[in-house]
Amino acid sequence: MNTEESDLVLWPDPDTMTILPWRPTEGRVMRMYCDI
Repeated sequence: MNTEESDLVLWPDPDTMTILPWRPTEGRVMRMYCDI
């Protein structure tokens, strides 16, 4: 089985959530790490 055929699930880690400070206040962008 290759990665195209497997079922991969991302589990977000809310402790790693960060609002990126160099973006404008409208349409903010955040970063969050996930476990596979």
